Amino acid sequence: MSYASALIRQEKALEDCPHLSKEARQELAPLLEASAPEEGFREMINALKAEVRGFDLSAMAQGLGAEYSEGRLHIKCLGKDFIIRDNGNLESICHVNVWVELMLLNYCRMQGRGSTSGRWVSYGDLPSASPTAPYFEKRFEEPLRAIADSHQEVFLDLMEVFGGQQVEGFDADHAFIIHPLPKVPFLVLYTEAEDDFPSSLRVLLDSSVTTYIPKEAITYTGRGIVEMFKRIISKHQDGVSQKLMSM
Repeated sequence: MSYASALIRQEKALEDCPHLSKEARQELAPLLEASAPEEGFREMINALKAEVRGFDLSAMAQGLGAEYSEGRLHIKCLGKDFIIRDNGNLESICHVNVWVELMLLNYCRMQGRGSTSGRWVSYGDLPSASPTAPYFEKRFEEPLRAIADSHQEVFLDLMEVFGGQQVEGFDADHAFIIHPLPKVPFLVLYTEAEDDFPSSLRVLLDSSVTTYIPKEAITYTGRGIVEMFKRIISKHQDGVSQKLMSM
């Protein structure tokens, strides 16, 4: 894959290219933010589907924490049922956006082996993830914090609706463990704004996460959550800001 393609798909950062001057990076940054990469992922999704078609999904089900019956793999995603057929096609009563497709297909491709570690780390602490950590923050943590700030009650409700488990012992006003995928837990730590102190939101990952999905797919997974939440809010809430919807 070329550097330009990886950049558009947010698998590389502008800082990764030594040939770009600081001025060029500043000029390119807003253009990349304005781009809509979803359609650019269609080729990748089709390739993943072709790869999944060659797998024995019934043999993989247990390792993925899923169930298999009648040519369909049943996977829990944020507490909801998603189905992957032997032909690689996805089904669900929930809206399936490209981010969710990428998340589920990449999860199947890794075939799921072993157990989670129970040790929480930041995205940037994962092997070789430091260069793309700003994209994880910008595409997942920042818009999720914006949702929590502007629609706090709805945000907390959605955490529970999508299978979030409240946990204690963390330095945050609200701490939830959610499971975008059976073996991919996220720890969401949200602290409300107070006086002169702004709000904060961090998402920690199990240190074993790259055993189950590729590093680049972690951001796809987070983005899928953001898009789900935005879609629900836009349908059921008035006064959703354009700024939030564009994040």
